[in-house]
Amino acid sequence: MGRFVILCFLIVSYEHVVAQTYSDMDRLHKNLTSNYNRNIRPTVNFSSPTHVVVGFQLLSIKEFVEKDNKLSIMGIFILEWNDYNMVWDPGQYGGISTFLIPQKDVWKPDLILGNPYNSIQSLGFDEMHIRVRSDGTMFWMPGDIYESTCAADITNYPFDEHTCYLLFYPWMYLNDQEMTLHNLTSKPETSLYFPSGQWELIDTRIEAGALTVTPEFKLMISFRRRPLFSLINIFVPASVMALLITLVFLLPADSGERVGFSITVLLALTVFLTIVSDSLPNTSEPSIPRMSYILIADLVISTLATICTILGLRLHHKPEESKIPKWLQYFICATQKNNRYSEKDLSDSDYSQIRSREVSGVNYTHPMTSLPSVYCSQNYMVHGRNDQGHHRLYQPTRNKKFTTGDNSEMQHSDRSRYQRKDSSHDDSSEANVVTWKQVASFCDVFCFVFFLILVVVKNIIAFITFMT
Repeated sequence: MGRFVILCFLIVSYEHVVAQTYSDMDRLHKNLTSNYNRNIRPTVNFSSPTHVVVGFQLLSIKEFVEKDNKLSIMGIFILEWNDYNMVWDPGQYGGISTFLIPQKDVWKPDLILGNPYNSIQSLGFDEMHIRVRSDGTMFWMPGDIYESTCAADITNYPFDEHTCYLLFYPWMYLNDQEMTLHNLTSKPETSLYFPSGQWELIDTRIEAGALTVTPEFKLMISFRRRPLFSLINIFVPASVMALLITLVFLLPADSGERVGFSITVLLALTVFLTIVSDSLPNTSEPSIPRMSYILIADLVISTLATICTILGLRLHHKPEESKIPKWLQYFICATQKNNRYSEKDLSDSDYSQIRSREVSGVNYTHPMTSLPSVYCSQNYMVHGRNDQGHHRLYQPTRNKKFTTGDNSEMQHSDRSRYQRKDSSHDDSSEANVVTWKQVASFCDVFCFVFFLILVVVKNIIAFITFMT
């Protein structure tokens, strides 16, 4: 008995399905469209508006061109409304409860993109269809690539974030009188969203309402750039080349490779910036990217390092007979570890002053402004004259006070010492004199430390700037 009931049910169901014939569909279509005017809004009472429910399915972010302020997305609209002209009894047409009809044969809400990039066009095209149900519900899903304008702010490139709005309006319809828009959901559907390799989707939102007297559908899309590509291919190479230029000051000055090395690095950085300029957003509104300032800083650092290299070589090869400024001599001596002003060519007046203080037992410290030529050692005392007739300061064995009674003995001893000028003593004094090579060597050390700190500080500031 149970099998018989199941068999009867299957036969009836089969007959019901088979009953939906072509003639039923043709007859239904003709009855619905024969007196249908697709130019008139489908409502019984024209004093009440047509309610349209709108949703959106986001498929992908196609591209975002910062220079042109152009956003292209691919998506599908979901629109639903009621058409009282498209109501029928499924029992009279073989049980047909729904079918598809070309959108050009029925009325539909003409939504247009209010902020287009190229041209103003309505949704969909004539080959698309609308799903019709027996209760008059119309279900339309036009899909397309939508291009709109969107102001780009690339100040924080490559960590820039953008929020764009796509505004859709029903063309010429009055709000609350002829048409109202309602959002199907508060957010677009993203179940079919395909992630972009360049842009990361942050947030989306849908708002439906009225803009003055016109209904409005607003689609908000917020996204940010994926920064890894730009950091690895732009920021890291430029920083490495800026760090490489600091090593030029470690090369020996007599190697002959300093200028060539620095100019090679400078040219490499210049060519690199020319190549990567196409990868940077080429716009100045509202401001240029901070990355551009960082790359310019690398170029300036490399240029200054090259200039300092040339100036340092000029000092290194400067003639020794050229006079070194007194302040520079004292500065070089003062910066050397555990050194004091020691050997010095003195005039007769300077020598008399030193001798008078030695007689009185005062340890003499010569004023810096009175020393025309400086040598670097520990302490100093007058011990003899050089070949030009000037007195020299040499390192003493111990400090000692002299009395007036010992003055004649001391002078006699000094005379014998002044007349003794062996070659070994002169070589020792000449070894301690400040030369232009020492000045150049000091400048190299200073420039290396300075530019190394400058590059590190620049990278730290860039990192902090990117993170804020």
